Amino acid sequence: MRNVKTGLLFIALSIVFCSVAIGQDRLKIDSLESQLRSVSSDSSQILIMINLSKEYEYNDYNLAKKYADQALAISDQKNWNWAKGVTYKQQANLNVARGN
Repeated sequence: MRNVKTGLLFIALSIVFCSVAIGQDRLKIDSLESQLRSVSSDSSQILIMINLSKEYEYNDYNLAKKYADQALAISDQKNWNWAKGVTYKQQANLNVARGN
């Protein structure tokens, strides 16, 4: 009986911890999206878009790709090699995560 109680306690705590972790991810995404709306600097927008892409990498490939593509468009427009490098790295990470 003790093993059953321990097992049920472990399952309950696992669910709570997973819920907290998911909630923290959502808070981080919301914060990054808010920052993206409020900054005017292109370099800041690129970095925030890359961070958003990383946050969505394993949960929503389409959104992750969208943010990486937007960051690349600004990087190309500005012809910033540092930003292109960061963006290409994130796009490569997305391809690996997708299995490509």
